[in-house]
Amino acid sequence: MNLSKKALFTLFLSLFSVFLIKLSAQESIGLSLEEREWLKTHQKITVVQDPGWPPVEFADEEGRSAGITHDYLTVIESRLGIKFERISGLSWQEAYSRLKKHEIDMTTSVTVTPERLEFWEFTKPYMKIPIVIVTHSDVTYISSLKELEGKDVAVVDGYAMGEWIAKDIPKINLVKVNSAEEGLIALSEGKAFAFIDNMLVTGYYMAKLKIHNLKIAGEAPYINAQAMAVRNDWPILARILEKALDSITEEERNAIYYKWVPIRYEHKFDYSLVLKIFLSAALVCFVLFMWIIKLRKEISLRKKTEEALRESEFKLRSHIKNTPTGVIQWDDNFIISEFNPAAEKIFGYTEEDVKGRNAGFLMTETSSVHFSEIQKMIADKKESVYTIIENSRKDGKIIVCGWTNTPIVSDEGKLLSIVSLCKDITSAIEDREALAASVNEKETLIRELYHRTKNNMQIISSFIQMQSRKIGDEKVSAFAKNIVSKIQTMSLVHEKLYQSKNLSKINFKEYIEELISLIANYNSAANNNIAVVFEIADTEISIDSAIPLGLVINEIITNSFKHAFLPGAKGRITVSLKKEKDGSLILIISDDGKGLSKDFDVRETASLGMTTIFSIIEKQMQGSVDIISENGLTYILSFKNKKAEK
Repeated sequence: MNLSKKALFTLFLSLFSVFLIKLSAQESIGLSLEEREWLKTHQKITVVQDPGWPPVEFADEEGRSAGITHDYLTVIESRLGIKFERISGLSWQEAYSRLKKHEIDMTTSVTVTPERLEFWEFTKPYMKIPIVIVTHSDVTYISSLKELEGKDVAVVDGYAMGEWIAKDIPKINLVKVNSAEEGLIALSEGKAFAFIDNMLVTGYYMAKLKIHNLKIAGEAPYINAQAMAVRNDWPILARILEKALDSITEEERNAIYYKWVPIRYEHKFDYSLVLKIFLSAALVCFVLFMWIIKLRKEISLRKKTEEALRESEFKLRSHIKNTPTGVIQWDDNFIISEFNPAAEKIFGYTEEDVKGRNAGFLMTETSSVHFSEIQKMIADKKESVYTIIENSRKDGKIIVCGWTNTPIVSDEGKLLSIVSLCKDITSAIEDREALAASVNEKETLIRELYHRTKNNMQIISSFIQMQSRKIGDEKVSAFAKNIVSKIQTMSLVHEKLYQSKNLSKINFKEYIEELISLIANYNSAANNNIAVVFEIADTEISIDSAIPLGLVINEIITNSFKHAFLPGAKGRITVSLKKEKDGSLILIISDDGKGLSKDFDVRETASLGMTTIFSIIEKQMQGSVDIISENGLTYILSFKNKKAEK
C-alpha cells in the first residue's frame, strides 16, 4: 500500500514537473492567460505540410514530414509544450482543399493572397525565398515577366504564384502542374517555355533529377514570404504561433537553414579538387564571358531594331497624319481607335468625338444594312474589301465615300483590328452621273442623225426614180438606177449604225448579207437563177471603211449579175472575208460565170465602175486589188480596217 502511494506520488510529481516546464515555456515566450487557457482546451491541433516541396517541406522515403518547416514546427512544439497532430499521405492539392473547409487546422509554409484571407489567418512571414524563372539553357536573360506573354509557363496548382501571375500578367498561358518536380520535367521535355517557383525548391530538384538542359534565366518580381496559416475562426492560434516564431533566435534559424541547404568544407587539402575547382571556375568564367558578349550583341541588335522600329513608326505616323486620305483604325467590333486629320476633314468630327464609338453613327439608314454585310465579309474572309457607300457627316450632310477595309490578322488567323482608307468621292460620282447623262443625250442625237440621214437618202432615191420615169429615156433610167443603188448602199450603212450598240462600228457580215440581198432583189429581172454564198465570220468594221467598201461591193455584185452570166443560165456568186494577223482584211468576191477574154486588160480599158473600185481600194483605203479570170471572175481586195474616230 505504501509502495503504491509512493508510485502515485512519483507520478504526480512527474506530471506536475511537466506542467511546470510547459507553463514556464509558455510564459517565457509571453503567452497571455487567455492564450494558455486556449491551448489547454484545444489539445488536438492538426497540421499538414506540402509533401513535394523540398527542401522547404516534403515527405521522406518513409512518408514522414521533413524539411525546414518541419524543424521550425518541432521548435514551436518545444516552446509551447504541445504536440501537433501531423496529417500525412495527402498531395498539396488535396490538403489545400481540406484546409479551405477547416477539416485540417493549420499548415506551416504558405504565402498571403487575397483569396486565402477568406479562410485563413496568417502569422507574420518567418522565411523569405526569392522566386526564379527557369528555362532551357539556350534562352537569354529574362528581365521581366512581360517577356513571357503568349508563352506556356508551368506553375504548381494551388500555389500563390499562379494567382499573382494570372492577376498581373493575364496574357501568360499558365500550365498547372501538381508539383515542382513535375513542372521541371515538363519544362525539360519542351511542354512549357518556363517554370516559376522558389529558388530553393527548383535548385533542389534540378540537382536531384540531374537535369542539365535547364538554367535559371531570371528572377520574378515576387518574394515568397512564407508564413504559417491557421483556420480563420482561430485567430488566437495565429498569435500564439507568431510569439513562438519570434522566440526562435537567429542562430537557431541559421542552423535549420544550413541543415537543409548545406555548405560542405573538406578539412584535408586536396590539390586535385583545387585543380578541378580552378578548371571549373575558368570554364564558368569563359562561358560567362561568351554569354556576356552574346548578350551585348543581342542588346545592341535589339536597340538597333527598336530604333528602326521607332523610326518606321514615326514615318508611318507622319504619313497617316499628313495624307489626304482618311485613315481610320477599328477593333474587331468596329470600335474606332484612331481617326486621322483627313478623316476629321471628311466627316467633320474630331478624333476625341469618335474614339470608342461604333462605326454605325457614320452610316445612313440605307448604308447601315450594307455595312453589316461588309463586317461579316471581313470577319469571314479576312481579306481587303473595297466598297462605295453613303455616309453621314457631323453636320448631317450625306456624302458618298470609297472605302478600302483591310483586316489585321494574327499568325493564328485571329482578327485583331481593321484599318480603313476612306475618300470622299461625292463630286466624282456627281460628275460621272452628269457625264453619263451627257453621253446618253449625245448618243440619242447621233442615232437620230443616222436615222434622218438614211431617210433623206431614201427621199433622194425616190425623187431620182420618179424623175427618171417621167423622162422615159432608157439611158437616163439606167443611169438613175445606178445612182439609186449607190445611194442605197450608203443609206444601209447609216441604218446599221442607227441599229448598232456601237455608234462608230457595224457588223460587216450583216451589212454585206443585207446589201447583196438588196442588190439581188434590185437586179432580179436580169437573172433569177444566180445563188449567192457567204463565207463571212462576224467582224466589226468602222464607218470610214463601211461606206467605201459598200460602194465597191455594190459595183462588183451588180456587174456580176449584169455581165457574168448568160440570160437564164444558173450561176453562183461567192463572198468571203478573211482577217489577217496584222488586223488587215481580205474580201474575195468570185463568180463562176463566163469571165473576161484573155486579151482584156481591166486597168487599160477600165470602165467608170472599175475605175471607182481601183480608186477606192488602192488610193482611198491604201489597199490592193487583184482580178483573176479563171473559171469565172475573182476579185481579191486587201485593205486595212480603219479605226473609227471617237
